[in-house]
Amino acid sequence: MPGFDVFSISVLADDAPKDQFSLSRFYPALKNCIKPVRTSVIDVREARQVLKLGELIAGSKEAFRQRPFINFGYCSIVSPLTMDYDSTEMLMFYAENGITAYGTIAPMGGLSTPLTLPGMLTLMNAEWLAAATLAQMSKPGTALIYNFLPVFADMRDGAYAPGAIEIGMMNAAVCQMGRYYNVPSGGYLGLTNSKISDAQTGFEKGMSPLLGAVSGVGFIVMGGLLDALMSFDFGQAVIDNEIALMIKRVRQGFDFSTENMALEEIKKTGPAGVFAANPETLQRMTTTTFMPEIADRKLRETWLEEGASTSHQRAMDKALDILSTSNTAALDEQVDTQIHAEFDNLVNGDSALPEGWVRALAVKETTRKRRINRRRRAS
Repeated sequence: MPGFDVFSISVLADDAPKDQFSLSRFYPALKNCIKPVRTSVIDVREARQVLKLGELIAGSKEAFRQRPFINFGYCSIVSPLTMDYDSTEMLMFYAENGITAYGTIAPMGGLSTPLTLPGMLTLMNAEWLAAATLAQMSKPGTALIYNFLPVFADMRDGAYAPGAIEIGMMNAAVCQMGRYYNVPSGGYLGLTNSKISDAQTGFEKGMSPLLGAVSGVGFIVMGGLLDALMSFDFGQAVIDNEIALMIKRVRQGFDFSTENMALEEIKKTGPAGVFAANPETLQRMTTTTFMPEIADRKLRETWLEEGASTSHQRAMDKALDILSTSNTAALDEQVDTQIHAEFDNLVNGDSALPEGWVRALAVKETTRKRRINRRRRAS
């Protein structure tokens, strides 16, 4: 899925061996994905385990440090104005060892910050400066990212509301502050409180990343999450990939060059002309406008004839196709053997579909054909 440049692990490994909790999350991801992988760990001991895993995959400690494909996140700040012990230890560990990592400050407006956007930004900035100062004290020159997850509570019941439009507004302010400090900025955008992939999911996931994109955000963390970060949906991940590609198209913008203004083409085509047959149109048809794979643009008659599927049904079909395809990204067998020799009782980490998913794949085509037949009979 080209919309995602980094794979962010979105689920926990509660059934993993107690001494391999984070290792059991990173290993399957690194085994089956060629993109950089990021998530958080619990403490420094687990961070050392994951770093050792990365070094084994890279071939050596030096090779891994030269091209670090693991990125750690941490939340050292507990708003308001408090630092968590374990996460602060990790902040110093990452800084001292030059490890790629970034902290996230995640306050909750109305509960752990004032219930005003400027008040929240003021508090967040003070907390970021404290963490940034500690990182520089640990190792001068440590790279910094101005990264936040500012969420407002729904004051009717105190509910955690990451799908609120104010998240996008706050991240626009975060982008401005990042430019002020001359550091990259980012945040968690494209989140939703909806429990399923529905209209609420669509407008909440679409609006806040767009606000971040037009404000100049450096990176966005999103993809497949529902229910206020409590659920992951494979079909939604495919939809979010399409949203991410649209966001990238917005970031690309358009260039007012002489060529792109197309004055000669307009003159050549003339009044009442048709531009569709021009060679310039054919050359630009896949670059000027984004062509979605999941979003439907067909005529209603065609859509009905093909089964009248929803975007989520099409996305789940795509997800099942991806998951049922043999994974060419899997680790080399010799490297995998070295990893299991280093870590006893490590999870298998294969990308094979569970039995329930195999059954779902088997009935997918049958269900699609039934939808088509029902629509044809109805028409």
